[in-house]
Amino acid sequence: MRKRFKSYDFAIILGATGGIGSGISYELINQVKKIYIFGTNLEKLSALKNELSQIENLQIYTEQMNFEDNDLVIKAKIESLNLQKNVGILVNCVGTYISKEFATLTYENITKDFLINVIRPMQIISSLVCYLEPGSLIINIGSSLSYHPKSNRVLSSSVKHAIRGFSLSLAEELAGLGIRVCLINPRSVATSLLKKNSSSESYQKAMPVEDIVRTVAMIVSCDDKTLFSEINVGASQGFLGQ
Repeated sequence: MRKRFKSYDFAIILGATGGIGSGISYELINQVKKIYIFGTNLEKLSALKNELSQIENLQIYTEQMNFEDNDLVIKAKIESLNLQKNVGILVNCVGTYISKEFATLTYENITKDFLINVIRPMQIISSLVCYLEPGSLIINIGSSLSYHPKSNRVLSSSVKHAIRGFSLSLAEELAGLGIRVCLINPRSVATSLLKKNSSSESYQKAMPVEDIVRTVAMIVSCDDKTLFSEINVGASQGFLGQ
């Protein structure tokens, strides 16, 4: 059995109702005593909470959050959490997926994708950093598109590149405080989002969510002095979604 993550007992998952986020939530219930899950889909959020509630001695908190809401709404929701300085693990799984030729992208496509994928996670993580103590861990889920861009993926490659820059820079900035930041860059992952926006062949070739979950489990179970600023998962095959 993996050791419990240091002496911290609180994990926060942003984007918990997606395939990757829910998978990570299930994994972290073995590592913490309290878990806070954020998601946009209330029905999926409630279902996830009900399933996690079967675990004894696990405190579960949920918050429905529309990452397109204005700044004041997001700020108010963060402040309403009444957190203490005991958050040990913070995982950002927030993400959207748009597959379009560059010439067909609209201003709305561009601003919405950057808002959900980059601006909101940065804003929320910025608000939560004050609750992290030395030895705690931030994990951002990125994409191989951040370093291996593809045709018809201009927007997705751009936002994932922005998340990569944010995560790597944040790792440097927080290192002096003893807070670790790790970026996981998977190739295309077999989630419902990919299935909806890709061909059947591409979906069948995508890596399973479990590969990401195992990577997170490995990072969390390591000693708090072990640093992984970036991990590329399945990088040799690149991004397959089309």
